[in-house]
Amino acid sequence: MAKKWFNLTSRIILFSVFTLVIILAGMVACKGEEEEEALEVDTANISEGISVTEEGVVEFEGTVKYTGGNFMYIPKVRGFDVYVQGSLDSGDLSSLEGKDVRGKGEFDPVNISVLIVNSLELKDETGEYTPIYTRTEEPVLENYLDLQTRDKYVELTDLQYNDNEGWEGIEKAKVNGNLEQDGENYKIILSDERDRTIGTILVDNISDLAHFYLKKLDIFNSYWFYIEIKDTVPWNERRRTRELFHADIIFLGLF
Repeated sequence: MAKKWFNLTSRIILFSVFTLVIILAGMVACKGEEEEEALEVDTANISEGISVTEEGVVEFEGTVKYTGGNFMYIPKVRGFDVYVQGSLDSGDLSSLEGKDVRGKGEFDPVNISVLIVNSLELKDETGEYTPIYTRTEEPVLENYLDLQTRDKYVELTDLQYNDNEGWEGIEKAKVNGNLEQDGENYKIILSDERDRTIGTILVDNISDLAHFYLKKLDIFNSYWFYIEIKDTVPWNERRRTRELFHADIIFLGLF
């Protein structure tokens, strides 16, 4: 009797396990199909101003809102920084601000948010497009920091004017703060959790790319600044002004 009960119980357990495996397999398969479909949709609808041909050519169009260095910000090409290596046939990139363009390009394999322009056309007053650029050089993304490179910058927190060991000996760092302009000079304002100023960083230089991101992210009040640290402000002046050190802004972002 006990043996029959054991066999019956074993069969029930085995059947339950088998059924559970089938259900889980079905759930995984369905999830995989959903993710694959979502990926296909995302790829097909990267951005309003972007389309990808069957041959893999990226085509884009839209109105240039901002430029900085070799970069253009085209709101319709959402999520991408449009990069032009070299010079236009005539004029500089800033001359395109407020104008409609279209072009072809490719996604940078390292910096996935960068769209490299291979050819560019400008729309004139009659609605016709005129070629103004063809890429002839390999792209050089100077100062464009990918996520791995950003991780190499030392995060500075709880800086104090009377503790220069908090930054001295560090060449590349990142700080969170606000950028304040005083005439032709800039300062990074550092604040505590209560929004009280605890110190400032004197900015000697801002890269073209950083200027570009300042325009692009102008609706935000604070940023992560990726900086190269230079000279420490002398003690007497540092104690009086809370100015900590000089630095160059290489890059900035929201993280």
